[in-house]
Amino acid sequence: MHGTGTDLVPIADATARGVMVANLPGGNAQSVAEYCVLAMLMLARNVLAITNALHSGPWDAARLRGAGAHEISGMTLGIVGAGEIGGRLARICRHGFGMRVLGNRRRLNCLPPEAEPSRLDDLLAASDFVVVTCPLTPETHHLFNRERLGLMKRTAWLINVGRGAVVQEEALVEALRGRRIGGAMLDVFEHYRLPPGHPLLALDNAVPPRTSRG
Repeated sequence: MHGTGTDLVPIADATARGVMVANLPGGNAQSVAEYCVLAMLMLARNVLAITNALHSGPWDAARLRGAGAHEISGMTLGIVGAGEIGGRLARICRHGFGMRVLGNRRRLNCLPPEAEPSRLDDLLAASDFVVVTCPLTPETHHLFNRERLGLMKRTAWLINVGRGAVVQEEALVEALRGRRIGGAMLDVFEHYRLPPGHPLLALDNAVPPRTSRG
């Protein structure tokens, strides 16, 4: 597996057949960190909405979509599961964009130097972007439930590049529909490959499911 997680592999079945399963921690860390930066820039500049409006309507209407665009410099990034991916992302955002970076993981003393240690609830309340990079474990399953999503700023964006089931999908759909958070950019989902008609596909503040790496 290119990466850390092996939860997509039926380990028991592989073991029963004598098939070895190995992961490659950090193998795609730079690629995923760059994806997160791309996500933050697209969201802050409202790129998708402006582009779609240019394709489907008059120029001036599309131009108005840029009124809420802003720089990410000086904003706060919260990284949940700040390991190899989170460390690279923290360096890029702290040194490249001058962002404040908060980090959370099981051992707060093992965070990258660019990230300030933070309790999860405090991180959620303070962050403009929350990036989820943690693996799926019994402790992280549905870590982002209704209560935790409710701690985020109404303008904050959730970016999940970890595992889909870390976020309770039903609770996320409710938060997005109610505009209780700014939106979500999802690279993974609780159930792999969204079926046609899935609620996330109909939400304009869930972007962009159709281009996910899966």
